[in-house]
Amino acid sequence: MVFNITNQITVEGATNAEQGNVIGANIARQIEAVVVESISSRGAVFRAIRGVS
Repeated sequence: MVFNITNQITVEGATNAEQGNVIGANIARQIEAVVVESISSRGAVFRAIRGVS
């Protein structure tokens, strides 16, 4: 399974475009980490349930 997560986060209030891009990229990395962790942990739960059934 492949996920393509693109950074389309707009940051308002940054002092310049470069700072806005850095902040947006950091937010995107945090979101990606949460999504990947959620998928990984749920996969382990599903495998454990199937192993018991």
